[in-house]
Amino acid sequence: MHKLQFFLLFIFSSLYVLGQEPAFFTIGKDELRNTDIYSIFNDIETGILYTGTNDGVYRYDQGTFQKIPFVKNTLGTSFFDIRKSPITGKLFCSNLNGQIFTIESDSIKLFFDDKTKTGRYFKYFFQGDQIIAMSDYKISFLDDSGKSTAPSLNNATGIWSNYVQFDQQDIFFNDSKKSAMLILKDGKIKPLYEQQYQDNNDPIDINFLKLYTLGSNRIGVNSKWSLIFLDDTLKVNYKKELNERFYKIDEHTLVGMNAKNSARILKLIDGTIQETNKFYRDCFVSTMHKDERGIIYFGTFGEGIRVIPNLENKKIITTQTILKITASPTNEVYMLNAENEIYKISNEQLIKTSLTSRSKRGIYYYRNNFNSAPVFPIDNCPISAIASYNIKDFEPIDKNNFLTVEFGGIYLIDIKNQRLDLINRTVLKGSDRFTAVSFSKEDSMVYYSTNKGVFRGKIFTNEIKTYRFNDEKFAANSLIFANDQFICGTKRNGVMFFENDSMVSRLCETNGLHSDIVKKIAKIGNHLVILTKADLQVYDLVKKKFLMLSPTAGVFPTSVIDFVCSDDLLWLAEKNAIYSVNLNQLNQIPPLIKLNIVETKTNDRLLNIFSDTIFEFTENNLTVQFDYRDFLNRDQAKIYYQLEGLDTNWRAIPVTKNEIVYPYIKSGNYRLKMKLILDDVLLDSTEYRFIIKTPYWQKWWFYLLIIASILFVTWYIYRIRINYLIRKINIKHELDNSKLTAIRSQMNPHFIFNTLNSIQHLVLSGDKESSYSSINKFASLIRKTLDYSEIDTLSLAEEISLMEVYLSLEKLRFKENFNFTITPPEDTKIQIPTMLIQPFIENAIVHGLLHKSGNKKLNIKFELQTSLICTIEDNGIGYEAAKTIKKRQTGNHKSFSLDAIKRRFEILNDYYETELGYKYEQLKPQSDEDIMTRVTIRIPIGVGRQKNLS
Repeated sequence: MHKLQFFLLFIFSSLYVLGQEPAFFTIGKDELRNTDIYSIFNDIETGILYTGTNDGVYRYDQGTFQKIPFVKNTLGTSFFDIRKSPITGKLFCSNLNGQIFTIESDSIKLFFDDKTKTGRYFKYFFQGDQIIAMSDYKISFLDDSGKSTAPSLNNATGIWSNYVQFDQQDIFFNDSKKSAMLILKDGKIKPLYEQQYQDNNDPIDINFLKLYTLGSNRIGVNSKWSLIFLDDTLKVNYKKELNERFYKIDEHTLVGMNAKNSARILKLIDGTIQETNKFYRDCFVSTMHKDERGIIYFGTFGEGIRVIPNLENKKIITTQTILKITASPTNEVYMLNAENEIYKISNEQLIKTSLTSRSKRGIYYYRNNFNSAPVFPIDNCPISAIASYNIKDFEPIDKNNFLTVEFGGIYLIDIKNQRLDLINRTVLKGSDRFTAVSFSKEDSMVYYSTNKGVFRGKIFTNEIKTYRFNDEKFAANSLIFANDQFICGTKRNGVMFFENDSMVSRLCETNGLHSDIVKKIAKIGNHLVILTKADLQVYDLVKKKFLMLSPTAGVFPTSVIDFVCSDDLLWLAEKNAIYSVNLNQLNQIPPLIKLNIVETKTNDRLLNIFSDTIFEFTENNLTVQFDYRDFLNRDQAKIYYQLEGLDTNWRAIPVTKNEIVYPYIKSGNYRLKMKLILDDVLLDSTEYRFIIKTPYWQKWWFYLLIIASILFVTWYIYRIRINYLIRKINIKHELDNSKLTAIRSQMNPHFIFNTLNSIQHLVLSGDKESSYSSINKFASLIRKTLDYSEIDTLSLAEEISLMEVYLSLEKLRFKENFNFTITPPEDTKIQIPTMLIQPFIENAIVHGLLHKSGNKKLNIKFELQTSLICTIEDNGIGYEAAKTIKKRQTGNHKSFSLDAIKRRFEILNDYYETELGYKYEQLKPQSDEDIMTRVTIRIPIGVGRQKNLS
């Protein structure tokens, strides 16, 4: 009955058997979307991957595909057969229109154009030092410059097609008219087969599309795109398919691709060709390329390029969503899916079991001593009476006991007498949310974690130890006890290692861990496997370093969602795939060791690092663009760089950054050193020496020039200042002289004589009061005139007071015929130059009023505007009549007072560095009583502030 159930279960489970696919990753999925790929070539020397498509040729550079421009006379945009000349190292490609091109770093150039080509076929080959161009009717022999080296071979009757070459020597092709296989050797065409062959007793037309060798056997592909065998020793153990294209991988392996969106591997095993795997049912595979490192590239239509580092690394692919996996020490592996169904891996296939789980977390392996399933979901066993549906962790103690963790506590489960029995004892229970558990057999300690911290204690005791980091509690998602160390995979602080309850080391983001949020840890051999929020990492506990996990090792760390360790294998689960890795035998493909400097610039000027080594002082920045073209290891490699002369320490950046920038570098000698480091191994290094010129203002001659200029300027300013002071002193001297002149004009002998005669007349007349008053006024005038001669400025009030004294004394001379008025402004405190207005008053009296008969009037008025305006008006004989009298009295004699006034104003303007001015006006009165002459004097406010000559 059990056998029948098992047989029916196997038959039912076979419906869930899914295929395997080689482990791969995709590049160019975005850049080459909706693009048909026809050819792929990876140039190991430069590290650049090229692909020919229906939209031109692309190169994979700096982590992305970039289209290469091609010449305008190209016929079409589709490019095929990208290959490298073994002689010149040049890269070539072709189209179906009889054109061959050379591929350079930034352009595609026409190499050969067969203008007579009219059929379906066109190929080119390298044979010796020649390039052979073959079309339907013509074979051309070319040198590396595209020139003919021998006469062309022509076929006027049939069609040549289906060309293939072995080891860059002999070229095989068909002749459709003769239905024969031909060979091109030493520039001559010879027949290879001209007879009918039979395959499985059926006659086959030798009209081959391809010809291969597997081992010592020759295999052909006929016109129906099916394999035929030219040797009787081969056996076939696979189903033939029509319309299949074949590519040879090695001496024992072919890859077949058909139009049904699938590919398969055919291997020669013990004289039999067998199909070992079929894959890529989800896309159309159009071409294949295997580079010198053994990496295989599959081109697709619209889905980019699928890269397979190792064809033997296979994944078990499923359309189901994988949640958890578990494994036994003997590699019995089980998987839990989103529907809580459990599958077992058998013969690299997934077989559904009868087990189910109500918890999306509860699948654990447990080796027991009775005939029940070696793996089970905890909540599916009889002990589920005490277990919740949220089992978080599982820890075996021995063959009869284990611990489980749920949100509310940790439970000890005992299995006896070949049945599951519940021991209803809670080891630790509380209100905290429990997350992980581990057990030390040496001291029977239970290590566990809750949302509030990590603790340890003995079973059935209240002894509890709390672990701390930086004096604070921390939480963990995963705990293990190994090699006398308690290891915590924490929720926020990385991985911690404890010995004797003290932390001895820690893995975190600062020393190589890709994320401090750790989901799961496990130990396999001398390795610690760590699943973080970022990806999966493996740490060597002996060498104290991380192993490099990349596609070259058959591992895709960022896609891993769960893992489990067995005795010798690390099993990894992705969302829809499961595969295993032997950590002791990682299949590492040798990395590319070349660091490529793409571009070096300063001030946007491209540099030649071999010749451009001296920069102007304005070119004080540097940008270096680099590229590590090994796309298998780009994510793991780093660039360490140091600008010697500026940096004291080495800096590190990922190679994916592709650029080093120094925005400002001062003048000096520098050496930029760069190292390419992968997995702590130095792959390549380079350096660039350059000099930034010293700016002219930092050179010795410039300092000397500056000092000389400063000395000259100082001397020049000193000379200007001395001359200025001398001029000011001279001006001051002239100003003093002008004041003396004004005083002399006021105290001239005529004025004094006339004033004393008037006073004498008053005395003789007996007018004691008037004579006394006049004597006091005359004394006051003399005293004030002498006092004011010692100062440069005085207030307007003092000037008006002096005017009143002077005019009152002049009135003595003119008796009652002379009247004057003085109209002061509101503010009389402003300062004005001494004796400035008085000479104008004297001129009005001497030259205007003195010669007039009758009443004599003099009006003086002051107004404050932006300047002080003084208006002096008299009704004398007038300015013109006065000039006539002066000419008659003395021929060439000039008025002493007017000359003095003019000169004094010039001196005052220089002295105060401002504009003082006066203006005479001749008026036209209607009678003798009207004003004849007006003089207007303008004095800027503030001009009275004395200049400091020091």
